[in-house]
Amino acid sequence: MARLTSRQRQAVIARYLAGESIASLAKEYNISRQALAKQVKQEKVAESLQKVTNEQAMTMAAFIQSKKEQTQDIIEALLDKLQDKIDKASFKDCIAGIKDLASLYLEREDNTIDNTVKVVIERKVQDLTDERDNE
Repeated sequence: MARLTSRQRQAVIARYLAGESIASLAKEYNISRQALAKQVKQEKVAESLQKVTNEQAMTMAAFIQSKKEQTQDIIEALLDKLQDKIDKASFKDCIAGIKDLASLYLEREDNTIDNTVKVVIERKVQDLTDERDNE
């Protein structure tokens, strides 16, 4: 009984899926019907699993795409509201907001950010506050 190469196995699987019988393919390739049936079954399971995985990926991509516009609309609405609040805010409120953002940034980046960068950010915020107080 001959052992099939991967190229032969692919050809056999393709021909089987195209409608040829396992018996005729087994005879042509000098392999037992049982061995060929086992290989076909293994390939069909692997192919089926790959197909399911691809379908799941496509379903997830379609879901994400369907939510893209809705998400973008929400973000734009939030940015518009934020811009309105910024336009109406006093300078003091803006500086307080910058300080809060800088603090959050520094906390989040605490492990990776250089201390020099922290000092520069803190000084810039302080300079803005001092400039406003001196006016």
